[in-house]
Amino acid sequence: MTGGSRSAGSQTDGLSDELRDGALAATVLAVVVVVGVAVDARVAPVAAALGAVGTVLLEVLLLRYRRPVRRAWRRSGVRVGATLGGVALVVVVALTVPDAGLSALAGGLSTYLIMILVVATRSRG
Repeated sequence: MTGGSRSAGSQTDGLSDELRDGALAATVLAVVVVVGVAVDARVAPVAAALGAVGTVLLEVLLLRYRRPVRRAWRRSGVRVGATLGGVALVVVVALTVPDAGLSALAGGLSTYLIMILVVATRSRG
């Protein structure tokens, strides 16, 4: 989804864009959950909602630059770097503002996964 308006189901590295993006986001979300349990973080609903809104706003912004974003995102180094950066962000947030930070990340990543599901479903139906 990153960069929006990508043709759903297009193939890169043998995986559809949605499947690959969803797997990367789900991986980081799993790290958020595991780390959240490990640090005994409490869910902060307002922060989770703000994370969700932030994801939607980011995707809308990226639509303005869809071609360069799409070109960059198709490079495996960018995808790996973004995923590792996401995991590093989880660690920093867990050490500094675990409740609000991990909730915001979980809200944002969950929203991103829902957006991927909607795009993939609409393009196939």
